[in-house]
Amino acid sequence: MFQRQLIKYIWAAPYTAIGLAFGAVTLLFGASVRLHGGVFEFGGGHVGRLASRLPVRLRFSAITFGHVVLGIEATLAAVRTHERVHVRQYAFVYPGVSFVKPRAVSAPSPSVSRQLF
Repeated sequence: MFQRQLIKYIWAAPYTAIGLAFGAVTLLFGASVRLHGGVFEFGGGHVGRLASRLPVRLRFSAITFGHVVLGIEATLAAVRTHERVHVRQYAFVYPGVSFVKPRAVSAPSPSVSRQLF
């Protein structure tokens, strides 16, 4: 079991590194970080205000990179289950073939998500 979990973390490590880099930037704006169920969650501070200033298509209440979730503190608990689906996607998708796509493109259908898990 431990080996399986370790492989998932290693598999998603390139994206987790990107998420940790973004997370480090959020700490400069007053965010805090906590480890919840093996996933780093960055939230609070001025992250919500900064996210609300992004162009409409880029706004988010939470976004996942590997085993890192960046979000607005008030919504992190509410979207945790949804964001864990994305964490699992990172663990199953080959790191060299990105499923990350612009927000303008729709997310995979629920049937695709069911097939992955």
